Amino acid sequence: MMRSIPALLLALLISALPPAAFSQTAATVIIPAGDTIALVNTREVWMKTVQPGNPLYLQVVSSLTVSGAVVIPSGTYAQATIAAFTLPKQGANQGTMHLRLDKLIYPSGYTVTLSPAPVALITIDVAYNYDLLLDNGTALSVTLTAPLTLDAQEVAQAAPMATDPGPFKPGTLCRDTPEIPATDPTDPTPDTVIPGSPGTPDTIIPGVDGAPDITIPGSPATPDITIPGSPGSPGTPEIPAYFCPPPPIVPTSTPE
Repeated sequence: MMRSIPALLLALLISALPPAAFSQTAATVIIPAGDTIALVNTREVWMKTVQPGNPLYLQVVSSLTVSGAVVIPSGTYAQATIAAFTLPKQGANQGTMHLRLDKLIYPSGYTVTLSPAPVALITIDVAYNYDLLLDNGTALSVTLTAPLTLDAQEVAQAAPMATDPGPFKPGTLCRDTPEIPATDPTDPTPDTVIPGSPGTPDTIIPGVDGAPDITIPGSPATPDITIPGSPGSPGTPEIPAYFCPPPPIVPTSTPE
C-alpha cells in the first residue's frame, strides 16, 4: 500500500499544476517558417503624420491552422512597427512601407513576441495628392521567417474566441461637392481592452507520514492589454471640400 503513495503524489502534483507551468514542461505547438498570416489594418496611416517607428495594429483575418488545429484564431491582434516608408511622388502614384511584426495578442490576452520579427515590404497604390497612405480595413499579409513556438494550452484556450475582425470605418477624407457629402475628419475610434488574467492561488498538497507539505505556486495575475484607438484624421478644414478619392490599395506584400 505504501508503494502506491509516490505514484499518487505524482498524479496529484501533475493535476494541480497551473496551466502556465504545465505548458512549459509539456505541450507546445510550432508554426513553421514560411507560413503566412493574413491581416487587416485597423488604424489609418496618414501621409502628413507618418514617421518611422510608428506603431500599427492589425487583426488576423482568417484563423491559421497547423495539422488541422487552430493556432492563431481570427481576430487576434498583431502589433507592428513601421520600420521605413516611401511616400508616392508626383507622377508616380505608388508608395512603399517596411512593416515589422512584433507581437501577437490573442483574444484571451496571451501575448507572443516574435523573435526574430518578420518584416514585410508593402507596396501601396495611392494617389500623390491623397491624405491616406494606408486605410482602415486594408488587407495585407506577413510571412514568418522563422518557426514560432507557442504555448499549446494558451492556444487551446484562445481558439474558441475566434471572431471576424471589423467592420472598419474607412478613413477616406471626402471633401464636399454638391453630390458627395463630407465625412467627419476628426471622428476617433475607441480603445480596445483585452482583460488580463486574475491569476491562480498556490496549491498545497499535504505531506504524508510526517513529510512536509508540497506547495505548487499559482500563476500570477496579468494586467489588461489596451489596443490604442485612432485619434481621428488630421483633417484640413481650411481647404474647401471637393472630392472623395478611392482608398489606397495594397497590390503586393512580400517578405524581406
